[in-house]
Amino acid sequence: MISRREFLAAATCAVSIGSNAFAADMLGEPLASAGPKVYGADFTGPLPPSLYVRGRLPPSGSEEATARRIINAAPRSTPLAVMRYFANLRDVNRDGEAYNAGWASRWNPVIVEFYRATDDDHSGDRTPWCAAFLNWCLERCGYDGGTRSTVSGSFRRAGGLTRSPSVGDVVVFKRGNTGCRGHVALYLGRSGSNYRVIGGNQTDVRGHSSINIRDVPFPGSGLALHSFHRISAFRPAVSPRPSC
Repeated sequence: MISRREFLAAATCAVSIGSNAFAADMLGEPLASAGPKVYGADFTGPLPPSLYVRGRLPPSGSEEATARRIINAAPRSTPLAVMRYFANLRDVNRDGEAYNAGWASRWNPVIVEFYRATDDDHSGDRTPWCAAFLNWCLERCGYDGGTRSTVSGSFRRAGGLTRSPSVGDVVVFKRGNTGCRGHVALYLGRSGSNYRVIGGNQTDVRGHSSINIRDVPFPGSGLALHSFHRISAFRPAVSPRPSC
C-alpha cells in the first residue's frame, strides 16, 4: 500500500472536487449539468502539483486492512475475471462507501493500489484511474503487455488491433479529436448502438466513480470508439526455459 507519508510528500492541493466529478473540471471541461454523468477526461501528462488530489484525508487503519484483504483475494486467472471480482464487491467503509468506488473525503486504498501498476505513482483515487485499473488487472494475471501509464490513450498504440472483438478484449474510446483523453475498459458485447464494457472510473447509476458495467458511449459522455485490441496481444509473461 502507498503510505500516508508518500501522499503528504506532494504539494497540498487547494482544489476540492466531489467524488463523482472525476477530474474533468480540472481540465477546463464542464461536466454535464443534467442527465448522465460523464467520464473524467484522462490527463495527457504528469499531474502538476496544484492538481494533486487523492482525497482530503487518509483512510483509517481498519480501512487499510480491509483494502488489503480485498486486494489479496482478487483472482489471477484473466483480466476479465479480476474486473468482475471488483465490480461485484459489496464491502463498504464506515460511511457506507464502496471499496470499488471513489470516496467523498478519504482516499480509497483499493483504488490507490492500482497505481502500483503504473509509472505515475503521484496519481490517486480522485484522478482518472481507468488505465491504472486495467494495467493492474493485466499485471495481476501475469501479463507483460500493459502500458504502465495512467492515460487511456496509451492503449491506442497497443498490439492486437481487431475489428471483431471478443468478450474480454480491450476497448479504447477517445474524447474529442485531439489529445489522448478518453477511456479504456474491457469489451462485453453490444447494447444497441452502444458497447457494453466493464472497467474502472465509470459512473454508476448513482453517479459514483466506480468499477462497474455500463454502455458506452451515452449522451453527454463526449466519447467515441477508437479501437479494439485482442487481450491475447497482452501476452502473459513466460519464464524462459532452462538451457539444461
